[in-house]
Amino acid sequence: MLFDYYQKGIQQLSFALREAYVALLPYLIINSIVTIIVDLFGCSQLAMGLSCNRAISILFLLQKCFPILLMLSITYHLAKLCRIDRILVILLVATLFLGFSAYDSPERSGLEMVSEHSPLLILTLPVASIWLLSKLLQVRWLVLKVHATLDDHTLVANQYVLPFVLSYLLVFSGYFISQVPFGILSGVLNSGLGMFDISNPFILFMRTVLLDFFWTIGLHGSHTVDLLFDKQFLTTELFQGLHAKTFLDMFVFLGGAGSCWALAISVYWLAQDRHAHGIVRTGLPFLVFNINEIIIYGLPIVFNRQLAIPFILAPLVNFIIAYSVLSTGLINLEMISTSFAWTTPLFFNAYLLFKHSWPLIILQSILLGLDIAIYFPFVKRFLKSQSTSGALEMLESKLEIATHIEAIKGLNFHKAQTHIVKAHMETNKIVELISENELLVYYQPKVKLSDFSCHKFEALLRLKMRDGKIVGPYFLSAIEDAGLAPVIDLWVSQQVAKDLRSWPGLSPVQVSVNLHPDTLHDESVLHEIAESVQGCAVQFEILEKAIISGVGSSQRIQQLHDLGFELAIDDFGTGFSSLECLFHKPIKVIKLDKFLADQLIYEHGLKIYQHTCAMLKDVGFTLVAEGIETQQQMDILAAAGVDYVQGYYFSPALPLERARKFVQGEKKATPLNA
Repeated sequence: MLFDYYQKGIQQLSFALREAYVALLPYLIINSIVTIIVDLFGCSQLAMGLSCNRAISILFLLQKCFPILLMLSITYHLAKLCRIDRILVILLVATLFLGFSAYDSPERSGLEMVSEHSPLLILTLPVASIWLLSKLLQVRWLVLKVHATLDDHTLVANQYVLPFVLSYLLVFSGYFISQVPFGILSGVLNSGLGMFDISNPFILFMRTVLLDFFWTIGLHGSHTVDLLFDKQFLTTELFQGLHAKTFLDMFVFLGGAGSCWALAISVYWLAQDRHAHGIVRTGLPFLVFNINEIIIYGLPIVFNRQLAIPFILAPLVNFIIAYSVLSTGLINLEMISTSFAWTTPLFFNAYLLFKHSWPLIILQSILLGLDIAIYFPFVKRFLKSQSTSGALEMLESKLEIATHIEAIKGLNFHKAQTHIVKAHMETNKIVELISENELLVYYQPKVKLSDFSCHKFEALLRLKMRDGKIVGPYFLSAIEDAGLAPVIDLWVSQQVAKDLRSWPGLSPVQVSVNLHPDTLHDESVLHEIAESVQGCAVQFEILEKAIISGVGSSQRIQQLHDLGFELAIDDFGTGFSSLECLFHKPIKVIKLDKFLADQLIYEHGLKIYQHTCAMLKDVGFTLVAEGIETQQQMDILAAAGVDYVQGYYFSPALPLERARKFVQGEKKATPLNA
């Protein structure tokens, strides 16, 4: 139980971090452009009379703002996921951050006072503040009672007053308490390194490991490592004037932390979706100058279990090979220039710095090739697991569906690519809507016409809004178009099983669950669904188009039947309207679509309905009529031999408790308009 709680928290944090980093991509692009301009033009006069000093001032401002903007972006997305007022949480985190910075640097002003501990604060402050505030909001006596006639914003602001103040004081106090162990850790590391006289190569190797590791957990690698280790040794010589930092830039971080050139090439080579290609294309001009934040934050690398291993491993392989080769002395390292900027492009840096550059360029090429080979299998697995804009991760987290259903992440997104791109924004809005409100399962009775008894229901989705209003699943088409319908189907199945098992005594009812065609085509998801409802009285309703869509569908329908589940053809009479589906022996129940019932007022509609029912009854099907609303329809259906009716004539979909009362409270269902 405790493990599941922490696992869910990590999933929410991971998703919030990904969204926060992606939201800052425009800012990162501007920052990268200014960095390139400053390094390319040096201190010469820039275009439009902009001096280098002013450009450097702009760059300094952008870099100082980044920790604050990233922290606020993380706060916004994490607060949205946790359903806490975003503006108030942003105010809490911002005031805490400025308070810490002002306390640590009292002699500075403006952005200069931003603390050097910012890399650590950007993650810890949002997480700690939101977690603490959410817990305090659950303490009733801390939430002020205000007059109900006030507007919504005033009500929320008043409810947050005491939790806000208490959160500020507790987090502020916790910050200073944490400085003690952090200071001790930093001192122990530096003194320990000096005590044991550890060589510079070993320190450099450990720095490489930690730098890449910190990137993968959302911290700026070099900034964070510089807080733990003295960076003075970066200026020491490793080989014939080759400084430690130059060695890292030229032979270890090929394109920035994690050897991002290899990552970009692998993604561009293997990716088939527009998102990954777009990130690489956008980041490529900056990657030339070893600026890799766009790719790291765009894919992203942060909390990415598929890419974390090669991101750390590739630079380590580079370090070992490059250091071993250069240690032999076989390559002449005679330098022709001491001027070296970290933004100097790969291969070009060797050409500019060394007299005998071709052996070094060949070494760089070999290292890059090895890095690509390391990344390839991990990138391939990563790309298969991607969905549109993280919507799947959001739904999995919201609906508490286990992450072991990785197969659905590569669903039929590409089937309707053009339509999905057009509906992309709508899909994201729907996912956000589901996340901010409560998804429910309601049960609509199926009444037996022979005696008006009820022991069958259909499970239908409903959404409970924050104001308590219950609405229908108008969002399903967008979810289906994005290839995420199996997530919904799995959650509904799990909820139905939970409700049936909680039924007092032995459940006397059968519940039908709809299966989307995408779900039926995915064997692993279908297996999860079957396992979740095993032992429950569940019927699966399948659309005609899913039944006749291929051999795979027929096999899975047969598998469901072999597992003991009753199967029904849903919405018969519309869509494909193919007689082929009637030849599937495992299916014994036909649900006649509401459209057919609506045509009973016409003479030809009446005849079609009567003859359709007669044919289906002759071959032994059980008939269920949907959308029944009038007594006239009821009379016709009874004469046509329909077995069960479902619709507003008897009852709309009901919440679980009312559905139980519908069965237990009355032996016979009573028409609403009787």
